[in-house]
Amino acid sequence: MEKKPNVSRTSITYAMAGNRKYCFEGETMDNFNTLLAVGKKTEDLVCDYLTTRGNTVINHTEDLDWQAIDTDFEVSKNGKTTTLEVKTDSRINQTNNLFFEVGFDRTTGYYDGWFRKCEAEYILFYDSSAAKGYIIDFNKEIIQKNSNYRRWYNRSDSCWGDAYLLPLMKAEQLGLIAHTFELQKEETTDDWE
Repeated sequence: MEKKPNVSRTSITYAMAGNRKYCFEGETMDNFNTLLAVGKKTEDLVCDYLTTRGNTVINHTEDLDWQAIDTDFEVSKNGKTTTLEVKTDSRINQTNNLFFEVGFDRTTGYYDGWFRKCEAEYILFYDSSAAKGYIIDFNKEIIQKNSNYRRWYNRSDSCWGDAYLLPLMKAEQLGLIAHTFELQKEETTDDWE
């Protein structure tokens, strides 16, 4: 039997895309496996959202070559193809910032974060607590130049990390936000799927 995270049912957020229901854990994420599970649910949600709007989506999330360049999907519509990386962040609506993971300072050395490894043309940030998505033009130079650098402690990995925080308002002013969308959101006490 699959073990479910230890969270109260009232803290679980459901989002609807098409006719599928997705569940996200609240603020109690405390380990890497839980973060991966939440990220996978977001990837499934995004794939469904894009395909129900007439896009052809090639899912590369299980492909090690695509994982190395931190890119989840190829998305095609009307003869145009682009690449997309999906990130889940449950605090965008609280902080009004987009979080770009630069690297980690572990006991075994310094390791690049997804900001440095990602080769996708766009980043889709999904705010799971607000059921809202932001598709960002992933122009690393503009993002780095206009972000606030932060050093932060990564509790799930027990190490220090480096990040860029880009205010949503600044991203909009710079023309980096290519698209926003909202999904139906509801709080429920039902068993989660």
